[in-house]
Amino acid sequence: MINAKKDLGKHLSQNQTLHIYSETAEEQLVSILRDMHDAYIKDGMAEALDVLAQENEKPAINKDSKLTKVLRNTRLVTILMKDMLPLGPHFRYRREFSVRWLATGMDTIMGMYTQYMKHGVQLFRKLSSKEEFHWTYARVVEAVKYVGTSDDEDEDHEAKQILVGMYGLIKKNQGDGDPKVFAPYFKQLNEIALKCFQTYTGVLGTTTTDYEAALEMYRGDVMKVLEDGFAKQALRAPEEKVWLDSVLARVYVWLSPFGSEFMHLPLMTGAVMDLVWKELEASKEGYAE
Repeated sequence: MINAKKDLGKHLSQNQTLHIYSETAEEQLVSILRDMHDAYIKDGMAEALDVLAQENEKPAINKDSKLTKVLRNTRLVTILMKDMLPLGPHFRYRREFSVRWLATGMDTIMGMYTQYMKHGVQLFRKLSSKEEFHWTYARVVEAVKYVGTSDDEDEDHEAKQILVGMYGLIKKNQGDGDPKVFAPYFKQLNEIALKCFQTYTGVLGTTTTDYEAALEMYRGDVMKVLEDGFAKQALRAPEEKVWLDSVLARVYVWLSPFGSEFMHLPLMTGAVMDLVWKELEASKEGYAE
């Protein structure tokens, strides 16, 4: 009898078709993403993809389940694992980790939206780069003041050229920064986005007067939150303070319209993601074709 119980236990432990039914599909997805992320941190992307491959090779009770469909989208799963999950609860508890929502949107605009998420996190990495930035936050603010407001054409031109140079440095950066420096402020940044763009009904990133006004108000409130938050970290080492100042400088430049042929989008938080999805939804027939 004892041996029979042992054999049964061994059989059950090896039977990978059994599911833990108390787990939701979302919990299963996040568990897999965390296993992948652990492998990624330890051994690199190849090992993370191997974890995913092993998961996809397991026999499943329902091979056409929504979770199976999501897991087969390697690009989406990789971005959720590598880019979104590490940024914490502001993103983790959004619909981007809902298996039903992901599976439903996958056939039309999810590819475009996945690219947006990847770009959004990459921007956080660029803005938080540890590379030297040649302008302090104070100097950046001063330069922006002169653009379009100085009576001296040479002075105005010089300020624009400085900003163009700053844009170039940010764009060329390889994205080696630490985006988690923004994590404590995601909730506040999201509330700012809700407030500043709640009455704006146009497309994000356009060169309209209304959008520029909303973006300028957004920039001011964002900078205040980050300034106050970084200032509270006064006990940091001197090099850390220099780095945080460079983060402020980069964010201010990025959210300023000068020196660019188009307006940038607000930083990626939940409210902005919803607006982007809404815009893509409105155009999904074109993308589906």
